[in-house]
Amino acid sequence: MLNFITNAVVQGIPLIFGSTGEIITEKSGHLNLGIPGIMYVGTAGGCWAVSLYMASLGNPKEDASWFLLILLAILMAF
Repeated sequence: MLNFITNAVVQGIPLIFGSTGEIITEKSGHLNLGIPGIMYVGTAGGCWAVSLYMASLGNPKEDASWFLLILLAILMAF
């Protein structure tokens, strides 16, 4: 049960950021309902790039470049 609650909080953090930004922009008269979806697609792209990079390595724990991992995740999220 604790694992479920922890995962729910982790999954809810992007929604909190997206909804907070939407509250601010809706007050100015701009409405964009696609923010949570855009954030999830960026996250999926970053996870996909990192998983492909890690799968291409022989020994991921020793051969992985942590700088390259972070860079790949950020670039694919954009």
